Amino acid sequence: MAQPNHAALIIKLITERIDDDAAIDAAAVGMFTTDMAARLVQKRAEGRHGWWDEDTCTVQTLARMLRQFTEQGELLDAANLAMFLYCR
Repeated sequence: MAQPNHAALIIKLITERIDDDAAIDAAAVGMFTTDMAARLVQKRAEGRHGWWDEDTCTVQTLARMLRQFTEQGELLDAANLAMFLYCR
């Protein structure tokens, strides 16, 4: 089953000048969370795990990685790290 193209939906909503901020926000959140979840699946397959466990990955390590990925422009990875920190 093909993944929906959330970015195209957002562009469509904007270009059609739909005056519905909630619809645009919902589309953006849908796109973002779908992509975040897909990245988590990919990273688990690569052997990454344990963000919730202080013995495996400290808060300091997560914060360092967040800064690193943000500086590198890897915003999807940065978003997942921000989520990990938020949940910790």
